[in-house]
Amino acid sequence: MKVEFLELSINEIKSDGKNPNRMTRRQKDALKLNIQKYGFIVPVVVNKDNVIADGEQRWDAAKEMGIEKIPAARIDVAEVDRIVLRQVLNKLRGEHDFLLDK
Repeated sequence: MKVEFLELSINEIKSDGKNPNRMTRRQKDALKLNIQKYGFIVPVVVNKDNVIADGEQRWDAAKEMGIEKIPAARIDVAEVDRIVLRQVLNKLRGEHDFLLDK
């Protein structure tokens, strides 16, 4: 499978409108602060048609911030694989251990 790392215009990237991951306004504002402080560390993952497989919240935050270009990882996969990839990447996150934060 070919993966291409590039910078895309925010307007070249598309959402399918079916992302099951939701953020509150407070979470979105925290994400925007993180992007302001550290930049765009994790690229948005898109398919060959630039439809998002992972990173829709980062893309949306960047749009709200007026960022014109963001890093992307383009994977040449069929639509069904893009959907599966989105589900897998949304769920393979581990669990936060609050005791380790102390």
